[in-house]
Amino acid sequence: MTQPDFDATAGRAERPLKDDLEKLSHDVRMDGVAFWRVHESVPWRKRLDPGAFVYFLAVISGRLTLRVQFPEQEVIHLGPGDAVSLSGMSQHLFEAGRPGTAEPTGRFELLDFAVGRSRDADVDLMIGVAPHEAMALANMINGPLPILKARDAEYSRHIWKAFEFLEDEFREREMHFDRDQIVRRMAEIMSININRAISHRGDRGVRNFTARRSKAYHRNMRGIWRSLAQFLLRPFDDWSVARLARSAGMSRTAYCESFRLVTGMTPKKSISRIRLALIARKLTADNLPLDAAADLAGYNSTAAFIRAFRREFRETPARWRAAQRP
Repeated sequence: MTQPDFDATAGRAERPLKDDLEKLSHDVRMDGVAFWRVHESVPWRKRLDPGAFVYFLAVISGRLTLRVQFPEQEVIHLGPGDAVSLSGMSQHLFEAGRPGTAEPTGRFELLDFAVGRSRDADVDLMIGVAPHEAMALANMINGPLPILKARDAEYSRHIWKAFEFLEDEFREREMHFDRDQIVRRMAEIMSININRAISHRGDRGVRNFTARRSKAYHRNMRGIWRSLAQFLLRPFDDWSVARLARSAGMSRTAYCESFRLVTGMTPKKSISRIRLALIARKLTADNLPLDAAADLAGYNSTAAFIRAFRREFRETPARWRAAQRP
């Protein structure tokens, strides 16, 4: 069974992106989430399907490496008991078993969760997929969120208990009418523990910021996500920090301080990276010519665009586009 064709825009009319972004500091519902199995023999290179999804990949057995270029170049090594949350908007590559340079890049074959664990597969994974545009955007901005068994023992244990509960649910022969509710709530437990682990690992300023639940805290959080939602409606407009702050209903100083605590970077750097990430997707999805990409991104020349792209993705647009194709 291959990956199902999720509708990345499902629910947009009833639940606008800006509303979802403003609620990320509160309880987040994982409606539409589904869990799958992956049983693979090595070696391989694979990517998850792109889109407005949040993925949660957990390793039962085997070892693999996740490589990302955005927001920073990073290599994450995953082994049994480890997990990672990743945006479907992120450029990424999973590798296992030392694939050769000629090894093609493919997609994961997703199996029904009820098939259970494999004793024979070199790599045995569980993958959760949630169609949630706001969470996918936030995850793309902040980068992949690894939960390592050795480092995040307490939160990892809670996440794996939720997985075990799911496995028990799917072992039952009777298909309960409320199974989707069980799946959603287990996914929400996982999401909460991921956020707790990341907050716990942060510096004191970030921990205090995320722990506060004052009216000012919620107002600032809503303002930041609202400004990002407005930016995404017209991402290639001329967006100054002052304009972003106005759309958030905040002063420029307060906006910059809060934005850095939420995302770990300045507003200017963040929107520049988001813009380049959107262009990168268009290079493959729409086969956008380089001169058109440079013009759309607001660069005076193709050469300037290529230099900026290379700074972010560590390779030229042409090489990056070739690497994304299976």
